[in-house]
Amino acid sequence: MKTLKVYYFLKVLISTLFGVGVGLLLLALAPYATELFDIMIIAIGLLTLVMNIPALFLALKNLKARGEWLNLLMALLSIALGVALMLLRSNFLIVLVVLYAIVLPLVRVILVEQHLRQLRHEMLPFLTGATVIFIYLAEAESLILRYGALVVFLITALYFVHGLLVLRFRFVPADEAETETVQSPDDI
Repeated sequence: MKTLKVYYFLKVLISTLFGVGVGLLLLALAPYATELFDIMIIAIGLLTLVMNIPALFLALKNLKARGEWLNLLMALLSIALGVALMLLRSNFLIVLVVLYAIVLPLVRVILVEQHLRQLRHEMLPFLTGATVIFIYLAEAESLILRYGALVVFLITALYFVHGLLVLRFRFVPADEAETETVQSPDDI
Protein backbone atom coordinates (compact mmCIF):
# COMPACT_ATOMS: atom_id res chain seq x y z
CA MET A 1 0.00 0.00 0.00
CA LYS A 2 2.87 2.36 0.79
CA THR A 3 4.42 1.75 -2.64
CA LEU A 4 1.09 2.57 -4.31
CA LYS A 5 0.82 5.77 -2.24
CA VAL A 6 4.36 6.83 -3.22
CA TYR A 7 3.61 6.03 -6.88
CA TYR A 8 0.40 8.07 -6.79
CA PHE A 9 2.16 10.99 -5.10
CA LEU A 10 4.91 10.93 -7.75
CA LYS A 11 2.27 10.81 -10.49
CA VAL A 12 0.51 13.86 -9.02
CA LEU A 13 3.81 15.70 -8.53
CA ILE A 14 5.10 15.00 -12.06
CA SER A 15 1.74 15.92 -13.61
CA THR A 16 1.67 19.15 -11.62
CA LEU A 17 5.21 20.03 -12.67
CA PHE A 18 4.28 19.30 -16.28
CA GLY A 19 1.24 21.57 -16.03
CA VAL A 20 3.32 24.36 -14.51
CA GLY A 21 5.89 23.87 -17.29
CA VAL A 22 3.21 24.16 -20.00
CA GLY A 23 1.85 27.29 -18.34
CA LEU A 24 5.31 28.85 -18.14
CA LEU A 25 5.95 27.91 -21.77
CA LEU A 26 2.75 29.67 -22.82
CA LEU A 27 3.80 32.76 -20.90
CA ALA A 28 7.27 32.64 -22.42
CA LEU A 29 5.86 32.31 -25.94
CA ALA A 30 3.43 35.22 -25.55
CA PRO A 31 5.83 37.71 -27.24
CA TYR A 32 5.98 35.37 -30.25
CA ALA A 33 2.22 34.96 -30.49
CA THR A 34 1.94 36.39 -34.01
CA GLU A 35 4.42 33.83 -35.36
CA LEU A 36 2.64 31.05 -33.48
CA PHE A 37 -0.64 32.21 -34.98
CA ASP A 38 0.90 31.98 -38.45
CA ILE A 39 2.09 28.44 -37.68
CA MET A 40 -1.39 27.58 -36.42
CA ILE A 41 -2.91 28.88 -39.68
CA ILE A 42 -0.53 26.67 -41.70
CA ALA A 43 -1.44 23.71 -39.48
CA ILE A 44 -5.15 24.42 -39.97
CA GLY A 45 -4.58 24.54 -43.74
CA LEU A 46 -2.80 21.19 -43.62
CA LEU A 47 -5.52 19.74 -41.41
CA THR A 48 -8.19 21.03 -43.79
CA LEU A 49 -6.41 19.38 -46.69
CA VAL A 50 -5.86 16.03 -44.97
CA MET A 51 -9.31 15.81 -43.36
CA ASN A 52 -11.11 16.37 -46.66
CA ILE A 53 -9.28 13.79 -48.77
CA PRO A 54 -11.43 10.93 -47.37
CA ALA A 55 -14.54 13.07 -47.90
CA LEU A 56 -13.52 13.55 -51.52
CA PHE A 57 -13.13 9.81 -52.12
CA LEU A 58 -16.37 9.04 -50.28
CA ALA A 59 -18.26 11.65 -52.33
CA LEU A 60 -16.80 10.24 -55.57
CA LYS A 61 -17.77 6.73 -54.53
CA ASN A 62 -21.38 7.70 -53.73
CA LEU A 63 -21.81 10.41 -56.35
CA LYS A 64 -25.24 9.20 -57.47
CA ALA A 65 -26.72 9.46 -53.97
CA ARG A 66 -28.80 12.44 -52.94
CA GLY A 67 -26.71 15.46 -52.00
CA GLU A 68 -23.32 13.86 -52.71
CA TRP A 69 -22.54 16.33 -55.48
CA LEU A 70 -22.62 19.03 -52.81
CA ASN A 71 -20.29 16.99 -50.60
CA LEU A 72 -17.97 16.56 -53.59
CA LEU A 73 -17.98 20.29 -54.25
CA MET A 74 -17.36 21.09 -50.57
CA ALA A 75 -14.51 18.56 -50.37
CA LEU A 76 -12.84 20.00 -53.49
CA LEU A 77 -13.21 23.54 -52.15
CA SER A 78 -11.85 22.46 -48.77
CA ILE A 79 -8.80 20.87 -50.32
CA ALA A 80 -8.16 23.91 -52.51
CA LEU A 81 -8.58 26.30 -49.59
CA GLY A 82 -6.33 24.19 -47.38
CA VAL A 83 -3.55 24.31 -49.98
CA ALA A 84 -4.07 28.03 -50.54
CA LEU A 85 -4.03 28.69 -46.81
CA MET A 86 -0.72 26.88 -46.39
CA LEU A 87 0.91 28.64 -49.33
CA LEU A 88 -0.58 32.14 -49.46
CA ARG A 89 -1.67 33.12 -45.92
CA SER A 90 -3.16 36.48 -46.90
CA ASN A 91 -5.58 38.20 -44.53
CA PHE A 92 -8.56 37.87 -46.85
CA LEU A 93 -7.82 34.18 -47.35
CA ILE A 94 -7.63 33.60 -43.61
CA VAL A 95 -11.03 35.18 -43.07
CA LEU A 96 -12.47 33.27 -46.04
CA VAL A 97 -11.15 29.90 -44.88
CA VAL A 98 -12.20 30.44 -41.30
CA LEU A 99 -15.71 31.43 -42.35
CA TYR A 100 -15.70 28.38 -44.55
CA ALA A 101 -14.62 26.29 -41.54
CA ILE A 102 -17.70 27.60 -39.77
CA VAL A 103 -20.10 27.13 -42.70
CA LEU A 104 -18.90 23.66 -43.83
CA PRO A 105 -19.84 21.86 -40.61
CA LEU A 106 -23.27 23.48 -40.67
CA VAL A 107 -23.85 22.34 -44.27
CA ARG A 108 -22.79 18.80 -43.37
CA VAL A 109 -25.18 18.77 -40.42
CA ILE A 110 -28.04 19.89 -42.65
CA LEU A 111 -27.28 17.25 -45.33
CA VAL A 112 -27.36 14.13 -43.15
CA GLU A 113 -30.38 12.41 -41.67
CA GLN A 114 -28.95 12.09 -38.16
CA HIS A 115 -28.44 15.78 -37.40
CA LEU A 116 -27.43 15.49 -33.74
CA ARG A 117 -24.88 12.76 -34.37
CA GLN A 118 -23.29 14.75 -37.20
CA LEU A 119 -23.36 17.90 -35.06
CA ARG A 120 -21.21 16.14 -32.45
CA HIS A 121 -18.72 15.16 -35.16
CA GLU A 122 -18.57 18.67 -36.63
CA MET A 123 -18.32 20.56 -33.33
CA LEU A 124 -14.50 20.63 -33.20
CA PRO A 125 -13.98 22.13 -36.70
CA PHE A 126 -16.76 24.63 -36.02
CA LEU A 127 -15.26 25.71 -32.69
CA THR A 128 -11.77 25.88 -34.22
CA GLY A 129 -13.01 28.17 -36.98
CA ALA A 130 -14.92 30.35 -34.51
CA THR A 131 -11.86 30.61 -32.23
CA VAL A 132 -9.51 31.51 -35.07
CA ILE A 133 -11.86 34.19 -36.42
CA PHE A 134 -12.19 35.63 -32.91
CA ILE A 135 -8.42 35.73 -32.43
CA TYR A 136 -7.88 37.20 -35.87
CA LEU A 137 -10.51 39.91 -35.58
CA ALA A 138 -9.55 40.84 -32.02
CA GLU A 139 -5.83 40.81 -32.84
CA ALA A 140 -5.32 39.26 -29.44
CA GLU A 141 -2.84 36.47 -30.07
CA SER A 142 -0.65 37.22 -27.04
CA LEU A 143 -3.69 37.77 -24.84
CA ILE A 144 -5.01 34.34 -25.81
CA LEU A 145 -1.68 32.76 -24.81
CA ARG A 146 -1.79 34.54 -21.45
CA TYR A 147 -5.35 33.38 -20.84
CA GLY A 148 -4.29 29.89 -21.90
CA ALA A 149 -1.49 29.97 -19.35
CA LEU A 150 -3.94 31.08 -16.66
CA VAL A 151 -6.32 28.23 -17.54
CA VAL A 152 -3.44 25.72 -17.47
CA PHE A 153 -2.33 27.01 -14.06
CA LEU A 154 -5.88 26.75 -12.68
CA ILE A 155 -6.38 23.22 -14.00
CA THR A 156 -2.98 22.20 -12.62
CA ALA A 157 -3.81 23.64 -9.20
CA LEU A 158 -7.16 21.82 -9.14
CA TYR A 159 -5.49 18.57 -10.17
CA PHE A 160 -2.84 18.98 -7.46
CA VAL A 161 -5.45 19.65 -4.75
CA HIS A 162 -7.53 16.71 -5.98
CA GLY A 163 -4.45 14.49 -5.89
CA LEU A 164 -3.65 15.54 -2.32
CA LEU A 165 -7.23 14.90 -1.25
CA VAL A 166 -7.14 11.46 -2.83
CA LEU A 167 -3.88 10.75 -1.05
CA ARG A 168 -5.42 11.82 2.25
CA PHE A 169 -8.72 9.99 2.02
CA ARG A 170 -8.09 7.02 -0.27
CA PHE A 171 -4.79 5.90 1.16
CA VAL A 172 -5.88 5.99 4.81
CA PRO A 173 -3.61 4.10 7.23
CA ALA A 174 -5.04 0.82 8.47
CA ASP A 175 -5.42 2.02 12.08
CA GLU A 176 -7.66 4.94 10.95
CA ALA A 177 -9.73 2.94 8.52
CA GLU A 178 -13.02 1.52 9.60
CA THR A 179 -12.99 -2.21 9.32
CA GLU A 180 -16.21 -3.80 8.26
CA THR A 181 -16.63 -7.48 8.75
CA VAL A 182 -18.15 -9.29 5.86
CA GLN A 183 -19.75 -12.60 6.61
CA SER A 184 -18.78 -15.43 4.39
CA PRO A 185 -21.45 -17.90 3.25
CA ASP A 186 -19.95 -20.51 5.60
CA ASP A 187 -20.64 -18.32 8.67
CA ILE A 188 -24.38 -18.07 7.97
